[in-house]
Amino acid sequence: MQDHLCTVAKFRPRRMNKAERTRLARVNELNEEEAAARIVSQHGNIIKVHSFTDESITYDVLFDVDDDYIISCTCPDNEANDSPCKHMYLVGINRCALY
Repeated sequence: MQDHLCTVAKFRPRRMNKAERTRLARVNELNEEEAAARIVSQHGNIIKVHSFTDESITYDVLFDVDDDYIISCTCPDNEANDSPCKHMYLVGINRCALY
């Protein structure tokens, strides 16, 4: 078992739209163990997170280490909509990633 590295990642202040609230609600349905299991690893400013629909797929959540802000994710949802996705919310809420 690997040690956990806790982060204080957060989002820039903004108003959430309905789709973002739905994504956040999906992440909030996970218990602590399920949430931690979705986070695969952390390398520098990238946290690898399992897909919510296919565990064989991982996405990279990029965050600003200096300012502790979540920047983006490589999942199709974030790339298409340019708004926070479930993976980004997961990192923000869980605040711990396997190191």
